[in-house]
Amino acid sequence: MADHFTGFVAQGFEGRILSFDEQAAHFFAEIAARRNKKELSENVVDMMIAGIAKSVNASIATRNTKDFVTSGVKLIDPWQTSS
Repeated sequence: MADHFTGFVAQGFEGRILSFDEQAAHFFAEIAARRNKKELSENVVDMMIAGIAKSVNASIATRNTKDFVTSGVKLIDPWQTSS
């Protein structure tokens, strides 16, 4: 069953899964240092996501914008109406 699922993910998401690579880790460290300096909470997973997004110049769509606000990544809150 695990092999079947792995094959499904590999085929279904080919080219659409971004890695936490060296460049993403570099941006993660910058974001973590900035949040630490401002004494903000440090959600490691969210900072890793922000590092990945920043490394590929992507936006993040999330309702939880507070954990990404200092990341330097463009945020999209799908639950907010635009004015």
